Amino acid sequence: MKIGIISQGFPPDKYSGGIGRYYSELIEELKNKTEEIHVFTSIKKKNYENVFFHLIKQEHKFLFPLDNYLNLINHSKKVYEKIIKYKNKINLVEAPIGTLEGYYFSKRKFIPLITSTQTPISEVLTKKTLFLDKKLVYKTERKTIENSNAIVTATNYSKESIIKKYFNSNHSNINLINQGINTNKFIPIKTEKSDEITLLFAGRIDSRKGLQVLLNAFPLIKQKTKILVAGEKINPQNLFHKQILNLIKKNSVNIEFLGFQSEQKLIELYNKSDLIIEPSFSESACYVLIEAMSCQKTVITSNAGGMKEIALKELQFKSGNHFELAEKINFFLENKTKRKKLELKSRQKIIEQYNIKNSIKKYIELYSSLIP
Repeated sequence: MKIGIISQGFPPDKYSGGIGRYYSELIEELKNKTEEIHVFTSIKKKNYENVFFHLIKQEHKFLFPLDNYLNLINHSKKVYEKIIKYKNKINLVEAPIGTLEGYYFSKRKFIPLITSTQTPISEVLTKKTLFLDKKLVYKTERKTIENSNAIVTATNYSKESIIKKYFNSNHSNINLINQGINTNKFIPIKTEKSDEITLLFAGRIDSRKGLQVLLNAFPLIKQKTKILVAGEKINPQNLFHKQILNLIKKNSVNIEFLGFQSEQKLIELYNKSDLIIEPSFSESACYVLIEAMSCQKTVITSNAGGMKEIALKELQFKSGNHFELAEKINFFLENKTKRKKLELKSRQKIIEQYNIKNSIKKYIELYSSLIP
């Protein structure tokens, strides 16, 4: 079989986050199970083995008030035009809903389309986005879902959300496939420990990811602690980032913004941090959570969305409750024996349920069922 994958986030760069790393793992495993993989991406990359990259440059041609909708539509049209050139080389296309790159193709598809949906883009648009712009983006998401031959999602929470949001009834085309990782790569390793207790937050700095919850919990932490932020540097021009800077000053937070980290560096950061904190308000799944658990680390996470299916129950706190988060942090900093037991349990859960090889088996089954 010859597969086409649309992904702005592969190979992963500083903007792609967890979904970029997920597609990286997926493609690395799929290349040995398929004849050819054609990746339609906005990042220049050389071909290797049976993986072929096709560059589609991103443009931001349209400005407020309909910039999100019009730019998404324009890019999805360019993706379709590129796919047409290789229509004799692929017999199935997969695209993530979060960038709507597959929308134009979904209306004119000549081979099956799989839409991978975790967090819809309509859920991550900022409060400043015009209502009409949001509404048009949502309608585009819905139409893409309706036009897809199959839908892939990673958690029961996400599956139920898709049914409620787009169908209001059961839908037989929704396939639950966990976001697997290479558990031989994300492993516990020995690192040089800092004299300071460190808490790691990995992800974008936006209101949905919940860094503000951790900053509000900071004054309640009993031991001297430092927060490391990986994935994005602070931008004083960004309105939400300004709020974060004010919270840091108000709560006298000892914090360091590390910016984008390579995969290997992330593995090192997971391992050398005392605790990893994932305080999101909304997550269909969470790749950082899976990676850190695979590294046999204590990950304290909110009970938002699909994270409550992945994280250990003992390590969850009520989303947005910084008092409860502080209690969890204090407890696990003081109780290392309990912590070690849960870390072993965390890694075992990932090995059993989130191994990329198990995910690949399900993908191959799905691909085979759709290709004539």
